[in-house]
Amino acid sequence: KNFVAMRVTEMSNSLTEGIDVASNVGIVRLLRQSDAQVFSGWGGLPCINDEEILNVMNALVSATAQAIKEAQENSGKVLVLMSGAGTSGRLGFICARAWNEFVAAQNNKVDVKFDYLMAGYDIALIKSQEAVEDNTEAAVKDLTQAIGDSNEYHKIVYIGITCGLSAPYIGAQIDWILNQESDKYISVLMGFNPIEVARRVPVEGWTKTVWDVVQRLNDAAGNNFILNPVYGPEPISGSTRMKGGTTTKILLDSIFALSFNKAIGTQLAPELGNITSVEDLFLVYEWVNRYTYLNESKIAEAVQFGGHSLSLNRNIYYVATNEVGILGQVDASECPPTYGANYSDIRGIVIGGWTTFKNNEGNLEEKIDPNSATSGGSINSHLLNETHFRKFVIPQLTSDDTVVFFTQPKETPEDAELLSALFQEVKELPSPQRPQLVSVSWFLKDQSAAPRGAGSFLEIPIKLPCLDIVSGIPAFVSLSSKFVFNAISTGAHIKKGKVYKNIMVDVKLSNNKLFERATLMVASLASVDVEDARLSVLRAIHSQDTVTDEILALPISAHNKVAQVTSKVVPLALLLASKQAKSVSEAKELLQKEPIVRNIIQSTIKA
Repeated sequence: KNFVAMRVTEMSNSLTEGIDVASNVGIVRLLRQSDAQVFSGWGGLPCINDEEILNVMNALVSATAQAIKEAQENSGKVLVLMSGAGTSGRLGFICARAWNEFVAAQNNKVDVKFDYLMAGYDIALIKSQEAVEDNTEAAVKDLTQAIGDSNEYHKIVYIGITCGLSAPYIGAQIDWILNQESDKYISVLMGFNPIEVARRVPVEGWTKTVWDVVQRLNDAAGNNFILNPVYGPEPISGSTRMKGGTTTKILLDSIFALSFNKAIGTQLAPELGNITSVEDLFLVYEWVNRYTYLNESKIAEAVQFGGHSLSLNRNIYYVATNEVGILGQVDASECPPTYGANYSDIRGIVIGGWTTFKNNEGNLEEKIDPNSATSGGSINSHLLNETHFRKFVIPQLTSDDTVVFFTQPKETPEDAELLSALFQEVKELPSPQRPQLVSVSWFLKDQSAAPRGAGSFLEIPIKLPCLDIVSGIPAFVSLSSKFVFNAISTGAHIKKGKVYKNIMVDVKLSNNKLFERATLMVASLASVDVEDARLSVLRAIHSQDTVTDEILALPISAHNKVAQVTSKVVPLALLLASKQAKSVSEAKELLQKEPIVRNIIQSTIKA
């Protein structure tokens, strides 16, 4: 209990405790203030701009650059492998995809392979598979398969990402690398808590804890790094898809850009022309954050649109190309486990579909549903492309839906033309079918935004000081888009009543961490002790009024397996723990009468 409560990433952020009752503009401003903590820090602990973190960054960049340079001089190869579960793994994939394209554009100047490991494999890129982050046996198997014959590489740079320093999937992989006792590996643990509060709770099938591995890594000599800037609690408690994802993206892209700068002279932030250090690069990211939120009133209108749609059980659609499109799909995929949302509530449309994704396993539709690709797919396809959007989404749109188009400055002519045509199709729909329409675009601050033309839609033109972190990788545009995605999806779910104060109170239980989080949430909100809260959670999961010895004897993984197909576990448990309902059936009846979770919480507090 104590170690979960002490982890900064699990704490409540005092800045945002009133976000559930804030206006639309208030929600966006609170998100802005919380995001600013990535750069300003929290609680006197080191953030990305503090000396301790800058020193680790510089040492890591030097080691990575040296590996690239030595491999280049000796006709060798470097493997950069990023690994994570949930948001961490998805951002590892996005960065691997982008930097492989950068290497391909260097005309054989360097031989660096970027790869990713995603707990739960590629389907987890777009559909949450949270339970697998506890599977340490699969973690080691995934790692050894990705490496293959280590003799193929001059160096292997492994970056394990776990925002809370809590994922056994990462702990087991780092433990395996340390066991190799080889100078071939540069091992990096990336997370956003002090190492003293790394997770000590054991998981099934593993004799160690994450804390054990973190201490071992911290004591290890050689090229072993712990990169753990602390950005403070999330704006929505425990939702590391937000600041955790933002900081992950900043750090990964910065490490690689700086490493190539040192190894082969790649120019950083070419539109600015004078960036030479990690401090300068982080400053540009801070500018990106500030410039994006200068559009707070318009982003707030988009939040209002999204909240209207979700409150009426309608949909939000993001439409974009390339990395921004993938980030939109990622944002959408993270809402079901975070808010207990339906998979279809928010959907990302990626122009080009799986061809654009370039993931290791390719087109997953054909593997999951062999008829999907050949028949042209359906609205239930795991990844919607422009064909699905035209065939299945546009005909079903209503004035209560929200469609957000994202236009980037350096799109190919073909992508730009296709995106413009789709925008026109939606804009010209007759009024009963025309959705709430939003257009987001980016431009350099000394240039002018390209207007979308006349019509009834919300336009959000975002000026930035710089677009590319290196030529061809628009990392600053991508990060700006992430702020917008997060604001829309978070704000919309707040407006739907899925948040109480700043707590996500309809979270899906799918792994040990989320089971612990739900238990502590029920204990806190219902003012009961942890054991009573746990029993109420088990009653809600198993739909039993009495928790039998057989249920108590089950491992947490068995409870989570049932919880994944059980709706509104936490609200049910709150009604039971606060004794507003004497039985599970009575609790379910109360939820049918009052489906807005926030209202249930308020009645629980009063009770």
